[in-house]
Amino acid sequence: MKIEQFFGLSIPPHQFDLDAILKKTTLFEDIQHSNTVKKYIKEAGAHNKIISIAKRQLFLKAVTSLIEGDIQKYDALWYTKDVNTAEEQDRLYEAEEKLLIASLCIATAQPANKVQDEQFKPSIKNLRDMKPNERMQKIWALLHQNTEDDIVKYQKDAKQRSEEKEADATQPEDSSGNKFTKWVSNLF
Repeated sequence: MKIEQFFGLSIPPHQFDLDAILKKTTLFEDIQHSNTVKKYIKEAGAHNKIISIAKRQLFLKAVTSLIEGDIQKYDALWYTKDVNTAEEQDRLYEAEEKLLIASLCIATAQPANKVQDEQFKPSIKNLRDMKPNERMQKIWALLHQNTEDDIVKYQKDAKQRSEEKEADATQPEDSSGNKFTKWVSNLF
């Protein structure tokens, strides 16, 4: 994947829509049909939160080399130009901007207008001025902070499902293959 693919990327400004962002990149099909997403859909169902978390993680893994690459430092003048796509450097700056906005949106599940707000932490300016590895660490930390509770809940539910499956497998069967339930054995 090349940074130029993010030039002109249209990100929904007022609502976070993971699939809408992914569909505008070349990553949607790869992520949607990845073994990880398929596995979680099979285990938890297509609408479980763990599916979107997996997609978010896969997106960030896919763009890590771009975010850790050479991103231009913050340029306040770029935001005030009448035409800021005339030169190659300007187009590259815009592609980097869209990459950072998309990454922040995906890490935090916030719409573009929120992550572009000057009050949002970390700001795009701060990300641009960070060292490349710090930039990616910060984005991963945001994703972790925003998904940790859901991941723990999923793991707890998966453990419970596994224990129930094991318990069900050890219950005795009658002659027709039906499982005896605990309340039946309490009758005697």
